[in-house]
Amino acid sequence: NDYAEGSWLTHIVSDLCKVKLASGIGSLDIFDTLIKNINACIRVKLPYMACFSSQRDLLSQWRGYADGGKGIAIGFERSVLEQSMLDFFQSELPSNPGYSSGLAKVFYSTTADLEPWLSPELDKVTQHNYVDAARGLSEFALLFKNPSFSEENEWRIVAVPKRNLFASGWEIVHPALKVQLRFRPVAKGVSSYFEIPSTNSAIQDVVLGPLNKSETDDVVAFLANKLGRRIQVSRSAATY
Repeated sequence: NDYAEGSWLTHIVSDLCKVKLASGIGSLDIFDTLIKNINACIRVKLPYMACFSSQRDLLSQWRGYADGGKGIAIGFERSVLEQSMLDFFQSELPSNPGYSSGLAKVFYSTTADLEPWLSPELDKVTQHNYVDAARGLSEFALLFKNPSFSEENEWRIVAVPKRNLFASGWEIVHPALKVQLRFRPVAKGVSSYFEIPSTNSAIQDVVLGPLNKSETDDVVAFLANKLGRRIQVSRSAATY
């Protein structure tokens, strides 16, 4: 729901480049090429993401992501999700290295926040290394968002499996990849995805949305039937 998804870090880099140029540091051609290369690296990687919020009961989340408050929020155990990501990439890395952020916190950073980190990096950028600099920055790009989204307190898993490049475009997935690519229907077509290996212990609790009409006891019984253990179920405190 953010048209600037993946480009917020580039926006900040661009602002800092302008400051550098105004101070007589760097060159317009190099900085312009750096930014173009960051964007190109982001586009070509085609990352897969799973997004979470550390807010278990937030009205804007119910409205935006849970069928207008009729849905549910599932609480996950962080350590189990982190282990699941290790399992995912252990099954992939031996024959087909990609990379992942693991389970990482999203940063809602301003230019001032990132200047101490980015400014020295920009001072080092030359015509000989801007491609490497762009590649490195692009790997962090999906962990930064506009501060206007900060109330979401988002965490996300970003996985970028290795793909093969050939003359006419991307091979959909490397044939040696052990974790298979899957597909599902979405509102506007078909979407590919990966299933992260996990266990029932990942689910810790469930919150029913403010307009969810399910009986709490029914949900408890359903979860016990599916997971083989009792899960805490509560109702949202949000008035809607």
